[in-house]
Amino acid sequence: MKSALSLVTAVGAVLATSLTATSSAATVQPTDRPAPQAARSGASTVASTDAPSGVARGLARQPMNEQVLWRESFDGQASPTGFTHRAPRGWTIASSGFTTGEQRWAGWAFTNVRDWTWAVGTERRHWFTGAHDTVAVVESKHQRLAARDHLTTTLTSPPVQVAGQRDLALRFDSHYAQGKAPQSAYVTVSFDGGAPQRLLTLDEDRLSAHEDLTVTVPRGARTARFGWTYDQGRNDLWWAVDNVALVQAPQPVQGAPIATFDVLSDIHAPRGNAKYAKAIRLLTSQPDKAGALLLDGDVVELGKAEDYASATQMLTATPHPSGRVLMGSGNHEFLGKEGFAAYQKRFLALAGRSVPWGEVTVNGVPALSFSTEYYSDVDREGKEPYVTLGRQQLAWLESRLATYARRGTPVVLMNHHPLPQSVSFTHSAWYGNDFADLEAVDAVIAKYPNVIYLSGHTHAWLGLNDWWGRYRVDGSGNPDGFPAVNTGAVLNAGVPDDDHDEATLPGEHTTGLRLKVFRDRVRVEAWDVEAGTVMKHQDFPVTRAFAQGR
Repeated sequence: MKSALSLVTAVGAVLATSLTATSSAATVQPTDRPAPQAARSGASTVASTDAPSGVARGLARQPMNEQVLWRESFDGQASPTGFTHRAPRGWTIASSGFTTGEQRWAGWAFTNVRDWTWAVGTERRHWFTGAHDTVAVVESKHQRLAARDHLTTTLTSPPVQVAGQRDLALRFDSHYAQGKAPQSAYVTVSFDGGAPQRLLTLDEDRLSAHEDLTVTVPRGARTARFGWTYDQGRNDLWWAVDNVALVQAPQPVQGAPIATFDVLSDIHAPRGNAKYAKAIRLLTSQPDKAGALLLDGDVVELGKAEDYASATQMLTATPHPSGRVLMGSGNHEFLGKEGFAAYQKRFLALAGRSVPWGEVTVNGVPALSFSTEYYSDVDREGKEPYVTLGRQQLAWLESRLATYARRGTPVVLMNHHPLPQSVSFTHSAWYGNDFADLEAVDAVIAKYPNVIYLSGHTHAWLGLNDWWGRYRVDGSGNPDGFPAVNTGAVLNAGVPDDDHDEATLPGEHTTGLRLKVFRDRVRVEAWDVEAGTVMKHQDFPVTRAFAQGR
């Protein structure tokens, strides 16, 4: 969690919205003065930012095990002025109920979050972490209709072939703010030109959500059209939609998981020691035993010796039964005035390895952790960027990801710091600058669809809609990106507050994850430790090769 911001406890309406290392040792800097990158990492060779020979071809041979019938991202839609009402080919927009107002917002428009908020302000619009490039938007508040008018507008898809299908799922990212009654919104499906059937009604805030709607195709139906209707708006609020896809609905999970990981982060020893023990006892009491524990940073409150000693005692007093712990560092591991060298030495001793990166496998399924090689709290005063990676570590990461990509194996990739525009809170400037060289990181990881990225740091409550998301990088050759998941936090939980701030939820909140790898999916469970229950889960497809056991 960011150390420079004092969190408040007032949450108001916000609640309603939402091992052994596998590489040779690196050189640890003896002072807090930044050194050239190769010297910091101990690297003697330069890591290529391109995939090793054959990786791109290998990825092309490893399609994901999910049958996608149709998709639309809106990203190819030209909008020379930043806004357009010209829908993608085959789509239609029908608007009614008004003769006044601003033409720019006269029904569904296509824009991006930057241009949208530049025109009308933020007011939670930029919380839409699921947005990527162009999105479809209804902006009611700034339409400025006369009192006699209202806005009803429907965005309708082209006909989608569904002949021979039965159970489907309509998925899209949605960011909806409820206006005053009778304003509402809904999603419909119409088969072969028949009467629309409602799949979803929205009549309260549902911010930055991933909608997954069941679609049952009638026997004999050949086509389906989907509609997004914003109804009876009178200068109210807004709705944004992106990343639409129609897929075959997954079958119920079968059998026991191949591999299971327990995941915790943001303990802040000694403050969270008792909560950590409670979390371990709960997670390890479950029938599917985890083969490893992943600790995703901020294990200690500060870098001082007594905090590390407390963490050592905590891990010893309540050990994980697997005996296998992969630990990554966060920012708090290096906070204080003693200097990075002292703190890094303590972290590596606690983690039980000689370099900041590491790997553990459970029944052939890997978890990789990569962590910073330099951070000066003296220079930065607790502020980002926190993650500086050397060439040797990037080369190691590229090599491991390439190896598992060729096999089609799912990879759990762990770093304490979230990637921008991926999960809860990453709309905020506080969490958009954690990596000193994000371009170098993206060049290594963005092309791999078999990755599931875990991040902590924010303490974001796992009850938020965008506790998971997808990280997409244009030009990576992987337009769908890969899943990114918030780990929650042992110490406490937070929610977004205003444009870039956050608020701590009152009461006791302790959360963590369990990752279960099945033959056809990876299931991520969000656990509420205080309640002793699974809050929710999300399934992610694996590669077809992995699903077929190749």
